[in-house]
Amino acid sequence: MSPLLIYGTGELAELSYYYFAKQGQRNISAFILDSQYIKNDTSMGLPVVAYEECLKKFPPESFEMFIAIGSSHVNRKRITKYNEVKAKGYKLASYISKDAAVHADQVGDNCLIMDYNNIHPYVKVGSNIIFSNSNHIGHHSVIQDHCFITSNVVVGGGVTIGEGSFLGINATIRDHVSIGKSNVIGAGAIILHDTQDGEVYSVESTPARKCKSDRLKDL
Repeated sequence: MSPLLIYGTGELAELSYYYFAKQGQRNISAFILDSQYIKNDTSMGLPVVAYEECLKKFPPESFEMFIAIGSSHVNRKRITKYNEVKAKGYKLASYISKDAAVHADQVGDNCLIMDYNNIHPYVKVGSNIIFSNSNHIGHHSVIQDHCFITSNVVVGGGVTIGEGSFLGINATIRDHVSIGKSNVIGAGAIILHDTQDGEVYSVESTPARKCKSDRLKDL
């Protein structure tokens, strides 16, 4: 495999380094970042190189890249950089954790599937998708491009998740529901019907009790 570049230096970039380098035994050459955002010359012991210098230092015929940008602006920042990097001719790498059970028909490029995801047969996973830990994706579902799926999300069978959507921790999607593009399904939300593009679903936080913890005798 070609040496790998990781775009980004945040927490997701560090997680990506762990999965690609430590689990996947990929050779990581550098972290890449737009020059105006560079604060340190190194990250995880590797150089941080300006994105503007990428083509000269790391030509696309010799290096692959992974875009490690989170769900900022409902995934739009990651989408923009994904399209820019592909236009420069880079092949974008994907990685599936050795501790994930992935039986999907397809997994696109620039996908990171972390530990303990359970993805059933006949699922189609698009490109530029981040799966954090311990999600369940039911059979015959379609996860369209550019989504971000956090942890402990349950997606029933035959579901479509629209392009660029975000699914928060413990969200649940019923069987055969279609989620519109660029939806935000917040933590703990339960979706039982189709949604339209750009919709936001959120659940209120549990309110604090009036008593303080030092007054409690038993939990």
